[in-house]
Parts: sequence; C-alpha cells; structure tokens
Amino acid sequence: MNSIDIALIQPKQNENATFDKPIENLGMGFLSSFLKNEGFKTDIVYEELEKDLDVALDQIISRKPLVIGLAVITYYYHINIKQVAKKIRRKGYNGYIVVGGHGASFFADTILENDHNIDFVAVGLAELPLKEILVLCKKGRHSEIFNIDSLAYRKNNTIKHNPINKSLSIKKTPMPDRCYLKKYDDVYEKMIFAISASRGCFGKCKFCSIGNFYRIYSNQIWEHRDINMIIDEVVFLYNQNIRNFIFVDDEFFGNKDNTELRIDELCSKLKEKNMNISFAISCRVDSINKNMLLKLKKVGLNHIFLGVEFFTKEELQLYNKQTTIIDSVQAIKTIKSIGLSLQCGFIMFHPYTSLINIKKNLEMSMPLT
Repeated sequence: MNSIDIALIQPKQNENATFDKPIENLGMGFLSSFLKNEGFKTDIVYEELEKDLDVALDQIISRKPLVIGLAVITYYYHINIKQVAKKIRRKGYNGYIVVGGHGASFFADTILENDHNIDFVAVGLAELPLKEILVLCKKGRHSEIFNIDSLAYRKNNTIKHNPINKSLSIKKTPMPDRCYLKKYDDVYEKMIFAISASRGCFGKCKFCSIGNFYRIYSNQIWEHRDINMIIDEVVFLYNQNIRNFIFVDDEFFGNKDNTELRIDELCSKLKEKNMNISFAISCRVDSINKNMLLKLKKVGLNHIFLGVEFFTKEELQLYNKQTTIIDSVQAIKTIKSIGLSLQCGFIMFHPYTSLINIKKNLEMSMPLT
C-alpha cells in the first residue's frame, strides 16, 4: 500500500443511538479535502463500517502516517476512543495521535489527563493545526509543533493551551473528501449522507455548545458556504445515486440579513438541475418563514428538525432561548400546514425541572405535534 501522511479515524461512539446507521462525519471529510489540497496524502476510516478494526489499523500503520487523528463526536470522551488509541500504540505506532471535535475542544484537559496515548488535542477548527503539524513533521522540526496555535498538550505534567487561531473561513471550503465511497462494501446502504451548507448558530442558548464553540474558536458565529459549491456537492451525491440526504447545519437559515436571497439562489440553482432529491434541515423556531419553506419544498425539502425545547416562559428564559411560546406554536403550525414532516426537539428533563412545567410542556406539545 502507498504511504500516507495522516489517517483520520472515527471510532465507534454509539452512533446508532440516534439514527439506525452512522451519519457521514463531514468534519473528517473537510479535513481530508483541505489537507489534500495542501499536498498531503490522507485516508479516512470508519470503525462502524470496518469488518475487522484490527486489520484496518494494521493496514493504516503499515502506511506509516505521520499523524493519526481520532474524531470525537460525543460530548464526553467515549471509552472506545481510548481503547482505539491504546490499540494503535500497542501495534507499535510511535507517530502523533491527535484528537479533535466539538466536544474534545471543551474537555481537552480531561482527555490529556486521562489518556496518555494522546499527544495533542486540536482545539476548535482543526484544519490549520493539522496542516502545521504535518509541515513541521516533514521538515523534521518536531520541537516546534508545541508552538502551533489551537493545540493543547501535556508538558511537565501540566496541560498547556496555545492561543486559538480563528482565521479559517468556510465560505470557499472545498467539497468534503468521500474516498470511503469506493472503500467500503454497501456503503450506500450503511451510511446516512449529509451536506454542510453552513457552520455555527446565532443563538445563545445556555444548554447548547454550538454558539459557544464558534464564538470562542472562530471569527464567525455563523457562516455559510458558497452556494455554487453546495450545488456541486448535491450534484456529486446525485451522480453517486444518492437521492436522500440531510443538511447537518445546526441552524440552516442562519444570518437573517441575507437569508431570503441566499435561499432563493439555492432553490433556483437546485431547480435548474432538475434532480429528484429529498432532504432534511434543522433550525430554530424563529427562523421559520412560510415562503422560504414552500420554495425549499419544491426542490426537495421533506423534513424539519425544529428546536422547540420548552413550552413554558420560565424555562425559555432560564436557558436564554430568546424565543417565545407563540414563536414555537406558529412555527409548528406553519410547517404542518404545508405538509412537511416534523420532528421537535424538547428538553423535558433538566436540573431545574418541576412537575408543573413537565405538565405544561406535555399539555402544549401533545395537540401540536
């Protein structure tokens, strides 16, 4: 097998707890695409799709990667990530193991304190720090790696955090690498396919990490990709006989300043392609606009995940949702009136839950949903 510079691995982390099969990890795909454009050789591995992880790890290590990246998709350090890192070391790998992901960025100290097989945590967006690690590895300047921005690491039994590099923009981000389409048997039946049209969320909900992540680790709290790049990606999936996918954006509509113009452009260009597709989106209740939904429905929208959370004023204020009960009711009625499938996100139980509020939430939600 040809040598590679970096292998990106997603260990099993209860992916099937929410869906009946794993969703594409677009983070790994974007990282791989970015690094390939910078001249590095990459590979992507999904434990969930491997017949034998040990064989897969042996093959990866035989290709002598300078770095192995492990993706954290949970908001805790899943025990299986630690077990995979341990396996990699026991197989004789002595390169760098880097962990990254939304959750990992918030609990980097916990990871480094509890798993000494991990060398670095990429804090925030990982494209630039991974590129710099590979550049310095190629030059043999390993001591300088500890000066790279957006890395956390151990030094003299102390956890160190370097400054955060916030300069990366996703507006012109290339299509995520999907090398695994040719790698895994029956991948089309085993995976949920996805597209990321934007990153971030303008909300400031106290229960959610997304807004904090982009406020801390990026210059943009919400940023969308170029529409033409999104269309190219839809066409790519369509040409692979993939007709159903989800937009994994945390807030699909995003910045209200240009939302309608952007949705108009997206719908117009999808309509020009004349593709028989269906897709799902996620958004806040205060982003729902009937005219935009009708346009999206004509080009394939069939399902919405709606962040309702609570039907009590007290809880909406407690978690700084910045929406009202009326916003939620109107959003639900609008979606149902035009025949779209709807799934509402609720937080029925939290540390300050009361029986009165549980009753109110149930009484309001049952007839609406």
